[in-house]
Amino acid sequence: MAEQRLKNQALALVQLKGGVGKTILSVNLAAISALQNNWTTVLVDLDANAPLTGAVFGGYKTSGTVITALERVSSHEQIDDLLVFAPGLGVYILQGDIRGLPTSYYQYLPLLIKELKENFIDTPQGFRPVDFILVDPPGENRELNAAVLSAVDAVAMPIMVSSPDIAASTITLQMISHIQKQQGCKPRFFGLIPNRVARKGYVEKAFLDAILSSGKLLPFIPASEAMRSTLIRKSRQGGEAVVQFSPRSKLSARLICLWEAMNASADDSTAYVEEFRQYITGNNQVHVDKAEVNG
Repeated sequence: MAEQRLKNQALALVQLKGGVGKTILSVNLAAISALQNNWTTVLVDLDANAPLTGAVFGGYKTSGTVITALERVSSHEQIDDLLVFAPGLGVYILQGDIRGLPTSYYQYLPLLIKELKENFIDTPQGFRPVDFILVDPPGENRELNAAVLSAVDAVAMPIMVSSPDIAASTITLQMISHIQKQQGCKPRFFGLIPNRVARKGYVEKAFLDAILSSGKLLPFIPASEAMRSTLIRKSRQGGEAVVQFSPRSKLSARLICLWEAMNASADDSTAYVEEFRQYITGNNQVHVDKAEVNG
């Protein structure tokens, strides 16, 4: 890659609506960062129903969750024992289930991210610093999403083209812009990730035109269901992780291309805008050349 721009950074995939693929994208991108980049990666599960934790472990591995972690950082206590390794993905997970979390604890999210960044994890290669944090936030909870945006370094936004998604996308972009004004352009906005894209004639043309002219377009994911093919699901056996990353699956190359685009220079976005334009006009065989993207 041309740059390691996400190194020692926290990224969140934010969208104020469920069902756009945030969790599956988060798991895949975390696995790519760990297995392709050899980064020590931490996934933070902030969904109220903890789907990320359930998908990876089929249940809880310790008594500590993200609520425990927020309680500890508010009292300046250690949290390293709360991180659980998912061997099939190569990442560490701070387990979810935020039901019952007082809203007053949201203010401690920046402290939690800072604590994770400064942490050293006991890995098979010895103690290693955390390289990358990927936050999986909930959908509809605006206050918690605003707290996440205030805590992370970078954000990308999965989108789908439908009337409810248009409304949610507009509000999400407004929230990102508001947080950036408060914090001096932080978090950096990497761009939009079009997902589950309909054919020309079945989409709101004005919204697609806005996406194409935004100049902030990352590689599209043709269908969110297909992303599941990048993960291998296993039955739970003796506490073994039930999800593993599948690097040879059809969509893995697409997701790796997305990961590389997030680490590339801003000038490369033009290639993805053109790719998406070609796709929605009927030619879905167009692929971005990685050598071209990385300059």
